[in-house]
Amino acid sequence: MNAKTSLLISTGCFFLLGFFVLVTLWLTPDVLSYSDNELAMNVAKGWGDVNAMLFICLALIWFLSSSLESIDAKKTILISNFIICVIMLSTAIFHHLVPSISGPPPPIFILLTISGVSAFYSWKKGL
Repeated sequence: MNAKTSLLISTGCFFLLGFFVLVTLWLTPDVLSYSDNELAMNVAKGWGDVNAMLFICLALIWFLSSSLESIDAKKTILISNFIICVIMLSTAIFHHLVPSISGPPPPIFILLTISGVSAFYSWKKGL
């Protein structure tokens, strides 16, 4: 797998992450355990919008960087993507291990793992 393919895979993963956050908060809020609490939902929507836009901006960065010619620049972006995925997966796992906190749904783990593994593989391979 080359760096461009890996960055395009990460683009798709992070775009879907942002899309999932927006859909959950705005179209299907009743799946959230605190959906009856209006104040909690307003706070969640505010933070959720910021998180969704962060995911979409990262997707845009991965997409735009996929056309870079410099292998060194791509390798830096790939390792950055990997580190971001590790941090996010660590946070998600923590939320699943603490009984009083609800963790993210399985698609989040799947998308972060796909993005992180493809980035690490391409970075390690040096392409």
